Amino acid sequence: MAIGSEIKTYFGGAWHDGDVPIMRAADHGSWLGTTVFDGARFVDGVAPDLMAHCERAVASAKALALQPEQTPQEIFDAAWEGR
Repeated sequence: MAIGSEIKTYFGGAWHDGDVPIMRAADHGSWLGTTVFDGARFVDGVAPDLMAHCERAVASAKALALQPEQTPQEIFDAAWEGR
């Protein structure tokens, strides 16, 4: 659960305002439980170790035999765009 009132969701290559539902019943993650997560912080205009978080998310996906659709750099760029 997100904390705060200003929620942004990245889905389908774009940022959306609010808590947008992004997982359908037939998505791989919901019916097989294959999901990855690595939370990053953004405080006072700084995102410490953001690239390391992005690299871990891609590495976790590969460890689960998933095919990541984005590189760590692409994830970093999207996360930084949404700050």
